[in-house]
Amino acid sequence: MLTSTQLAEELGLTKNTVLRLANTGKIPCLKLPTARGDFRFDLAAVREVLRQTAVDNADRGAQE
Repeated sequence: MLTSTQLAEELGLTKNTVLRLANTGKIPCLKLPTARGDFRFDLAAVREVLRQTAVDNADRGAQE
């Protein structure tokens, strides 16, 4: 499980982008029961969701 900083580095995103995606439910995450509400991420699961989102967006663009 990766922290938001580690995930951001793996994906080439900013930490703020990762946190925004997590808070809006666009990527799978585990929110820890801490005062700060830290997240943990499974890299393979996040990559799969982002890959599927890219495919869906490409399909949608081809239909327009």
